[in-house]
Amino acid sequence: MSDQPTLHFFARALILHPTRDLVLLQDGKVPEREHSSSLYMGNLVSSIFASCGPLVYLQRLSLNRQQLAENEWNVHYVFALVAASPEAPEGFFWASPDELPEDLQPLAERALQPSPLVPWQARGWMEQALNWTDQVLGALGRSRTGQPEMIKAWQISVLYRIPTSEGPVYLKQVPAFFAREGLLTSWLHTLNAGAAPEVLALDPEHHRFLMAGAGNDPVGPDKAISAVKLFATVQRQTEHHHEHLLEVGCLDRRCKVLKEQVRELFADDAALGIRNLLSAEEQQTLKTALPGLEQLLDDLHNSPIPTTLIHGDLHLGNVISAGDSLTFLDWSDGALGHPFLDLNSEYLLESEDPAAHQSLIDSYLEHWTDLLPLEELRILHKKAVRAGELHRAVSYHRHIIPGVPDRSEWEDAHIEHLQNLLKLLNT
Repeated sequence: MSDQPTLHFFARALILHPTRDLVLLQDGKVPEREHSSSLYMGNLVSSIFASCGPLVYLQRLSLNRQQLAENEWNVHYVFALVAASPEAPEGFFWASPDELPEDLQPLAERALQPSPLVPWQARGWMEQALNWTDQVLGALGRSRTGQPEMIKAWQISVLYRIPTSEGPVYLKQVPAFFAREGLLTSWLHTLNAGAAPEVLALDPEHHRFLMAGAGNDPVGPDKAISAVKLFATVQRQTEHHHEHLLEVGCLDRRCKVLKEQVRELFADDAALGIRNLLSAEEQQTLKTALPGLEQLLDDLHNSPIPTTLIHGDLHLGNVISAGDSLTFLDWSDGALGHPFLDLNSEYLLESEDPAAHQSLIDSYLEHWTDLLPLEELRILHKKAVRAGELHRAVSYHRHIIPGVPDRSEWEDAHIEHLQNLLKLLNT
């Protein structure tokens, strides 16, 4: 196993005036800080620039890596934040964006005129979102007891933890292509409390929702078997709710539909060739494999395993625990499809022990043995692991990449899953 790379993190902050098109400078320069860990999700950025005054995070404007040695890199970020006050702190002053270095001027323009597709990157979003939150909490007999704490913010969602008189709540907003998440999360919690957090309020117009806490403890490999058993239970509870799942906006990834979507992806030479991450030979291998993959999807479709809800991003980071109680999070990719597409032990275990992986898989498959013997389920599952990588690649290709304003961050996201598929084709 190769050594972990040494990474050094540097951040520059374009701090915007709350109402005017101005940027805060410190001693005539854009504030810059060095940090010991990744700043990718943005949750640490306001704190490392705390000397610039109270700030609200808006967005990551750029990320560049500079290689110093074989296994050593500098990581350079530029972030946009907005000052809570129009008063510049001592040693700071407001300046026009055209006074910035040339490389920052287009980024400042983007920060001042963010895409409406990602409303939480706009300066007035936080005030408006908290006004809605306070109204909801008041109707529930609760009150906010402190400032919101950002957990993550990127083009596909924003999530804040908000302290209240009755414990923390979670404010989440997603783009239009994930509009299903709030409705699906709410319905799932009523179906099974472990399927999703309780939704306290929904704002469908803004794709925003407020959730109760479901625990604070991350789920490790020691609880992976419990997690997949619960997940299978939830899936089986959705067997007869196809119409409702489609009504709330779940994607249709039933095998016949997925087969057509895979054909579209494999016919998109620009998508397969993005950044030359797949060689011409690998692209041809995928196209040559298409008939066999279509047959694999037909086999899954023709099996007695019923169509159910699928998560689309099932890993232990999307499970939270409160003691022994587990809850699944982040149903933004919720879809209707073959249930086994979700269960890939490589996303759930770091162990290299094949027996540990098989034990996890069998713990999940045991919930379907009323339909087929375990040995036949194992055969189907192996096919579904390949189909699952197709499903994930299609989600990026059809929804996320076309839906975000800055596609450069996501334009090759499907390639990882096609690379995983190529490895599976070679086994």
